[in-house]
Amino acid sequence: MALIVGDLLQSLQMEAGDNPPNPMLHKKERRNAYNREWYKKNRDRCLAKHKEWKRNNPDKVRAYARNISDRVRQNRKKWMSNNEEKVKGYFRKSRKKCRKELKDKVINAYGGKCVCCNESNKEFLTIDHINGNGKEHRKQFTNTTQIYRELERLGWPKDNYRLLCMNCNWSRGLHGYCPHERTS
Repeated sequence: MALIVGDLLQSLQMEAGDNPPNPMLHKKERRNAYNREWYKKNRDRCLAKHKEWKRNNPDKVRAYARNISDRVRQNRKKWMSNNEEKVKGYFRKSRKKCRKELKDKVINAYGGKCVCCNESNKEFLTIDHINGNGKEHRKQFTNTTQIYRELERLGWPKDNYRLLCMNCNWSRGLHGYCPHERTS
């Protein structure tokens, strides 16, 4: 067997134009090289045999998958309990990033500036319910992110919603008009 592996390595190196094999190669390295070459030559046969085994042993396959899933779940749970602060920080940052990206999508979908005064600072912009039914609509959701997701799901409808800055939106809600539209 050792001669076969050595001969195989020597022939491989000679084909590649390399120097003769190093006699100091460890047994494990030679065995790994031999196994790689053998698998390359017999790949289709190995895959077919593995597929047949899986078909003949569905219970073992399911048990193996369940065992792996359980181990992964246990390891994840253990890591999360040992790193609670890191986990909380990660999820907090992740949620914050997702909310910001979603709000940017909403702002871009509705023109990127206040319809009334052309304010384009994203921190000041918000969605306005044109029909004045914002209170009823907000009661259906627990937060603004859910409203944004609903608008995205509906394809950014422009007939009932528009983009206003907070000043224009509050003024319309409290007074029924925006000071930018009032004539002197």
